[in-house]
Amino acid sequence: MERLTNSTKEYSLRLSESYDIPIIIEFFDAINCVPVFLKNIKSNRFVFFDKSDKEKNKRLASFVRHEASSIQAVYLMQKSSKSTRQPLRHYTIDICKAFAEKNNFINNQTVIIFIPSTYNFYHCTIHINHEINDEKEIRLPLIFNQFDDKTIVLLNIKRILCCPKKQLASKIKDNKISISKALYQEMIQDTPSFLMVRHLFTGATIMCDFSCVEGTSDLKDDQIRLNYCQRKNLNLVDRQALANEKDNTILIDKVKRTNEITEIFESFFDSNEYSIVQLVPIYLRTKQKKNSTVLDFLVGDCQMNLSAIRPYEIDDSRDIVRLSEDSMTLLGIEESDKVLLKYKNQRCEARAMKIDSFEFMQQTNILFCERDLDLIVGVPAPIRRKLGIEDVETEVIVERDTKYLFFKNLNIQLISVLGLLLAVFQIGDNHYKVKTVMCFALLPFIIWASLSQERSKVKKYKKNKKT
Repeated sequence: MERLTNSTKEYSLRLSESYDIPIIIEFFDAINCVPVFLKNIKSNRFVFFDKSDKEKNKRLASFVRHEASSIQAVYLMQKSSKSTRQPLRHYTIDICKAFAEKNNFINNQTVIIFIPSTYNFYHCTIHINHEINDEKEIRLPLIFNQFDDKTIVLLNIKRILCCPKKQLASKIKDNKISISKALYQEMIQDTPSFLMVRHLFTGATIMCDFSCVEGTSDLKDDQIRLNYCQRKNLNLVDRQALANEKDNTILIDKVKRTNEITEIFESFFDSNEYSIVQLVPIYLRTKQKKNSTVLDFLVGDCQMNLSAIRPYEIDDSRDIVRLSEDSMTLLGIEESDKVLLKYKNQRCEARAMKIDSFEFMQQTNILFCERDLDLIVGVPAPIRRKLGIEDVETEVIVERDTKYLFFKNLNIQLISVLGLLLAVFQIGDNHYKVKTVMCFALLPFIIWASLSQERSKVKKYKKNKKT
């Protein structure tokens, strides 16, 4: 975004060749910010009047630059006085069945909601409500009641549907996701930050950095390779368990079934439609803060991708997360140690507590066996909200807090440093400058050596070179 003149609120955007200019014009028209003209259609230079304050315009320009290329259609909807009441999906919007069939929407599909008064964008989940008769009516979650807008802009984004396959053994350790080469080349043109993979039947979601995505020539455009943990976090390996538990009332809410429960289970479990996932590229305006590489080197860094679910019922008012004993061992931490939770460009710290009761976790979640505990982390609602996690069963990164562990072991470092000072200054010569230089030179090595026990908990082994 660049200001063309100081006297007018006129702004310019240079768009890439992948942008659909008519769709962009339709979007600006829908939010009452009509483009003045296309200055140079060959270079896709886009000029429009800004009718908002500076902060709103930044959000708008950022969205047009990063995500407008994925918009397929723009719809003006009328906000209903009623709100959605989905027990598990907080950012769920209800639309009419006739409108969904007419515009090719499906249940649990991810779309974008634009609030004209604030220029804010939200990724939401579609729920087809059979009680709604008006095609233009849309029901929003209770959290949207803070906005007074009567007209809401619904943006349908590209629906990239894939059928998961097993990942190759050589790429499992690096947590890679493989897609077709053509699809990868199409996505990388707009440089997304993350790739979100969403299971349309249950709404489970995993998020990976786009650097972990690769294109391979042996896959078709409707295929994707995922490792076992990724498929497990997407509920893709629990088909039989879901079928056996289809009379469970909690499960009915989870898969968002309508009144035709039997028909849905017959149509999904007897076909491949249950395994369909949606790919959504995510673009971020701000980069995530990086950890200190010095502390990561001294203490040893380690992270895991776990599915965020609800913790114990009494944990929502506590600043803690629940991890299995094996997960804590792999992260090299003990109970009450701090961990960092990362989701997109947000991060939050909390104390880790052990899951000591499978039954307590079952009271607030749907878990089929105890081995599921090694793939989940219990995150309270306030922390999920702070991270921007709309729904449970969303994959987050759990990382050991190297800064906390560094100061936790300060007593060990202090003893080593004092020993160094006593040893150096016991030398008979009176060259204090030389002794001081020796202390400063040996200090990093002493600290590094004193933290060897912490590093050994998460020791990383080098990959074997191919011969």
